[in-house]
Amino acid sequence: MLRKAILGLLAALGVLGGAEGALRLALPVDSLLFEWERPTGLIATNEAGGVVTRPNMVEGRQDGPYPWAVRLNALGLREDADVPRAKEPGTYRILALGDSWMFGFSVDQGDTVPDVLERLLPERLGVARVEVINAGVFGSCAFDMLARYRQLVDTYAIDGVLLGQPHNASRVDRVEAARGAWYRSYREGPASNARLYLLARRALAPFRGSAYAAPPAGAGRDAEIADLRLLAADARARGLAVWFTELPNDMNDGLAGFSGSAAWREGLASEGVHFGGHALGERACWGFLDTGHPSEAGAYAIASAMAEVIVTGASLETIRTSPRCADGPTAGPGKPGWGWGG
Repeated sequence: MLRKAILGLLAALGVLGGAEGALRLALPVDSLLFEWERPTGLIATNEAGGVVTRPNMVEGRQDGPYPWAVRLNALGLREDADVPRAKEPGTYRILALGDSWMFGFSVDQGDTVPDVLERLLPERLGVARVEVINAGVFGSCAFDMLARYRQLVDTYAIDGVLLGQPHNASRVDRVEAARGAWYRSYREGPASNARLYLLARRALAPFRGSAYAAPPAGAGRDAEIADLRLLAADARARGLAVWFTELPNDMNDGLAGFSGSAAWREGLASEGVHFGGHALGERACWGFLDTGHPSEAGAYAIASAMAEVIVTGASLETIRTSPRCADGPTAGPGKPGWGWGG
């Protein structure tokens, strides 16, 4: 009996060893790691607990049989080159913040939502050039967007901020400690460098309460809405326009008839944010194997809806269903050979 048990155990170990050997030959270890664990991954976690894109990354990826390229500049922005701090005359510049949808996961370089807006907006806005800086970071939540905004808003001369609806609710709990620390250390700089003003401000500080802000109460989506409310309020105080892109959760949500995000509208409308989005209600709006992100055709549809919001300065009353993804400037998801137009 014992001999049979030992032989059975050895046989099982042999099968497992063979399976492990076969998997090692077939699957590179990088393909099984989470994005932030990959030594050559596009994202990492910074000291404050926020997710960031790795600077100067150049990488080719696949969505099934279809390749898509990624190029990041020295600040980890999805741009082909570093962006100058000042704008050229006649340029309208937007800072785009969001998660993998704004970054353009599974979308080729040059075809993301920010890229398409750069092509759609100049004539409609009556300007020589539009720059939409792609600061999207996949895997991020609203707090990451807020921290990214604070990092970049004083770096670039911008005219508006484009927000993508966050999708990574599970990350909200993971950043709770980092978020609390950030709010407790957050404070505005002095309004003036006049010495009398600074001296009076310092003398009155004990009577004004703590200079440190407590995190807004709430969890989950309430916390995310609070973070983007702070972002929008700061942007509006700087005279910047703010737009919010309403997005379904995935392909199933889109095909089921996505109709908008009432909680986000109710939470942010008081800060002067304008809303719009596209239902992405066709198969062609979505990636090949990646049905959690839009295709190039889906990115074009989203950008078309948001271009209307940016040009008119008013929210869309309903989520757009046009243009159809299958009828866009590229077939289906914008990849050669695509055959799922409906």
